[in-house]
Amino acid sequence: MSRKIYTILSLLLVAAFALSACGAPATEAPAPVATDAPAVATEAPVVATEAPAENVTITWWHISTAEEHAALWQSLADEYTAAHPNVTIEITVLENEAFKSKLTTVMQSGEPPDVFQSWGGGVMNEYANAGLLRDITPELDADGGAWRNTFSPGALGVYALQGKNYGVPRDMGMVGFWYNKDLFAQAGIEGTPTTWTELLDAVTKLKAAGITPIALGEGDKWPGHFWWAYLATRICGQAGFEAAALRSGGSFADPCFV
Repeated sequence: MSRKIYTILSLLLVAAFALSACGAPATEAPAPVATDAPAVATEAPVVATEAPAENVTITWWHISTAEEHAALWQSLADEYTAAHPNVTIEITVLENEAFKSKLTTVMQSGEPPDVFQSWGGGVMNEYANAGLLRDITPELDADGGAWRNTFSPGALGVYALQGKNYGVPRDMGMVGFWYNKDLFAQAGIEGTPTTWTELLDAVTKLKAAGITPIALGEGDKWPGHFWWAYLATRICGQAGFEAAALRSGGSFADPCFV
């Protein structure tokens, strides 16, 4: 969320305090004193009114190109602006690769969108170190961590760096494989592999039957890394990643993937 939103909130708080300070404690009015002086017309008292909220425009980029998903985000934006008439939300929807390219350009210019899609991790960390992201840790921890407690610690940790949070997850998903039962039967595989050992055994049998065990569209490069990273995280854990990064424990094939 941009500084502009917090500026508005600050202005509203200042106005609220100013209005509450205008009310003097109630006291008993003095009894009227009769005089022979002629009545004098007085000017009507000035009634304090709250200044209108400053108009704010929020830019929001996301990659939900599917019609129903884009419509959902738009409905949320419309709901917010209906409750806050001074706020305009401009949404830009981009395809995955186009989004990454354009976001890199605007980040280099120092003018990122106010709210945008992120996958966390290394790229997000670079933006945070460059001072391009807002630390939202205070908001997450406010009211005894009321907002923080609505998230899974693991999912929230993806958007944290050195104890500070720069984003929150919006959904969680499952990563799995589709498999062809007929090809499994052809290779003599009974049942669905449920462990790493069983998956390796299935791969061996598929190869022996002349069947390519796993196929993956790799045109954009990231899909292969996507599957590999999830698998490495599950099998090797943090220790395996650190050993590979420090070149102190061999490659991921030793001992994690053997």
